[in-house]
Amino acid sequence: MITHPTVHGKDQSGPSLMDWVVERYPEIKQVGEDTELRAGIVHRLDRDTSGLVLIPKNQKYFDYLKKLFQEHKVLKTYFAVVHGAPKENRGIINLPIGIRSGSIRRTTRGGKMVKPAETYYELIKTKIKAGKTYSLIKANPKTGRTHQLRVHFKALGLPICGDEIYGLKRGDEFKRLMLHSAEVQFSISSGKKLKIISPLPKEFEAFSK
Repeated sequence: MITHPTVHGKDQSGPSLMDWVVERYPEIKQVGEDTELRAGIVHRLDRDTSGLVLIPKNQKYFDYLKKLFQEHKVLKTYFAVVHGAPKENRGIINLPIGIRSGSIRRTTRGGKMVKPAETYYELIKTKIKAGKTYSLIKANPKTGRTHQLRVHFKALGLPICGDEIYGLKRGDEFKRLMLHSAEVQFSISSGKKLKIISPLPKEFEAFSK
């Protein structure tokens, strides 16, 4: 599902995460900046990405989390299964991302509204299945650009499996986007660290063992 409704509300298929949350926690309806379209939403995941989303239940903690995200003080860990294998076991992708002209797609080759984007990655495991090479990669995006991991790994020649926008045009047998938000770490107001974990979905099991 999408994280929150679109501006016009007609393009979304089914309820959003925001709708689901507000139905169960009505107090969140008053939390945030644009409470009609983004109640409680302080960050987002792409529609096809699984895993963790933080949703504060009051305005005080919304403002606190928003500041942490703006200052890059939230450590986000993703796991992705990509086509191919990286040349290095770990590295930093430091490629600005812009919007491709005449499209909503993002690109590392110029475009409009170009912004810095930085991703740390580590190779976890490489597997060969039916003669094809796949890699399980852990990624920590320092910035939070739209489609950042999908665009950065495509730029390395390692498109994420199942990606209908930036992935392989042919020969991709995956039924879902193989990208999962697995861990979020940040300091709570008392100064202690909080670490939240979402286990890998079953689709990742063949690549994680």
